[in-house]
Amino acid sequence: MGSSFKNLHIRANPENVDSISETVKQFYYTNGFIDGKNKKDSDHIIAIIAEDGNQWISCYRNDKDAGFGPDLDLLSLISYAYSCYAVGVFVYDSDYILLLLYYKGKMIDSFSNDKYFWGPDYEGYGCCEGDSKKWECISKNKEKLDDIWKKKKVVFVEDEILRPVADLIGLNYKKCVYNHSDLAKKQDAKFLYFQRKKTKQYDLRLNGLPVLYKGACTPKVTLSNEYPVLLYQSFLSGGGEVNGFDIRIFGEAIDNQVIEINKISITVNKSGKETEIQKDFVVQTFNNQKVIIADCSEIFIPAGLVYSMNECFSEFKSKWKKAWDETQVYVMIIGSVLKYNESQIIVAFVPKENVTQGYCLNEVDLVLDVRGSIPWHPSK
Repeated sequence: MGSSFKNLHIRANPENVDSISETVKQFYYTNGFIDGKNKKDSDHIIAIIAEDGNQWISCYRNDKDAGFGPDLDLLSLISYAYSCYAVGVFVYDSDYILLLLYYKGKMIDSFSNDKYFWGPDYEGYGCCEGDSKKWECISKNKEKLDDIWKKKKVVFVEDEILRPVADLIGLNYKKCVYNHSDLAKKQDAKFLYFQRKKTKQYDLRLNGLPVLYKGACTPKVTLSNEYPVLLYQSFLSGGGEVNGFDIRIFGEAIDNQVIEINKISITVNKSGKETEIQKDFVVQTFNNQKVIIADCSEIFIPAGLVYSMNECFSEFKSKWKKAWDETQVYVMIIGSVLKYNESQIIVAFVPKENVTQGYCLNEVDLVLDVRGSIPWHPSK
């Protein structure tokens, strides 16, 4: 098991620690946070540290949310506010490293050692070859940096890539491998505590046009001659109230008559009670494509909630959950197999208003059951 950590480094005079701290505070205040009292009651904690004689101020973020979206926001914000360079360091399990270079609010270059690390679906996201020319502004030696960029297969990225890069840009390597918790006992670290604003308005609703978001949905169905095709779908209201919607089912599985839709049922929650509604449907053709349409004009869905459950006081969370349940719609689509072919089907939920911008959809892969073709016994 290797090391995982993330930290940010701003190229600025150590005397700017207090002003950078104020910039970070304003970022959190404008994003729905207030000052926390201590580590225990805080949702986000920022540690900022500078060293005399060093041109880098380092920032470490610890929070209860996954991902590093806020880190990217801070890199952009601080580098813009101080017209300076900033570097983001992200290491996962000592196998993967991502280095980001920002200047005046924009990312100007990035490097990762393995563009396939997160899988083929993220190849484009992780493809960061690194351009040493763009690092010349803070690097002592372009040629040495090129040599480091070429080290794609390494044992410990922090030792074989991060350490030499830190040396070339004049950054204290120890500050690059700190986790937030490593700074707990350092007297020269400045800590900022933030907690989400809490509210009693657990059922405050959004305004505007209806917008639907995909919920839990079946991603893949195995075709079988013995069992029906079951498609579990759900969506929720994430905008204004929904006065009716359509369910539209289409794709090559419908055009090529791979499956036949037999039944569509909808479950909604009103005042804590679930109600199941059976829906009739019709088949129409648009541009030579068959579309199964279930008209749900009579179904009303409340607008989405303004606040998340984490933003509500504990005593209101059960009431928030009840209000949130009313924004959910659950759909069961039952079909039968006509042809034993791999295919795909698309299920779309389209509000009657804001049709082109408010819809959501789910693509379902229909695959074959290969269990019967597995060679369990040796051939004679």
